[in-house]
Amino acid sequence: MSLVLPVLAQEVPNLKDLKVPDRTWTLLEQGTSAKAEQRSPARQGGKHPYAYSWCVFQQEASGDLMAVVVDRYAGIARELGTESHLQSIGDRFVAGYPMMMPERGRFLKPEFGWSVLSLKLPAPEKLVVRKADGTRKEQETLEYIQLYEIPTERPAKPGDPRWLMGVGYSYMQGELAVYVQHTSKKVISQEEVRAFTQWLLSHGEL
Repeated sequence: MSLVLPVLAQEVPNLKDLKVPDRTWTLLEQGTSAKAEQRSPARQGGKHPYAYSWCVFQQEASGDLMAVVVDRYAGIARELGTESHLQSIGDRFVAGYPMMMPERGRFLKPEFGWSVLSLKLPAPEKLVVRKADGTRKEQETLEYIQLYEIPTERPAKPGDPRWLMGVGYSYMQGELAVYVQHTSKKVISQEEVRAFTQWLLSHGEL
């Protein structure tokens, strides 16, 4: 399944059949909001229906995570790189897991309590992708790097890292926002998450 984001209807797509990045990854869990929730960014001051979908893949050998979140505030077209968007980047994942996961604590234990240590935001860039019909397209995206740390004096158990590194891309289409993040216990580059993001863009009607 490709990531199809309807431009006119602005519906949040269900990601349950989203293709894995490659054969080294397996689907860990996925979900979507059963119905729109009444909430909005603080700067709006009112209530707007909010809906989301998410999925998370895991690489068995490394334990790395690759997660995708798509969400929508009805009636609010967020802009790339604005204050509310940057806040969303820092909020959408908890140690690499989508914050929407209702039982994410069972995955995080004994690492529950990860917090964002730092967030690095290079300038927005345009990813060039080749679509299935052979045409080329540019999509403005924001690449970011997050570091998470355990707010305790020692790791949860011997050998556990004190930090995790997340590298991701976010892009917008109307009221839809897409976040794709690769999270690892080791230092990683943007290559895998960039390739997966380009795949999403090349197969989606964005």
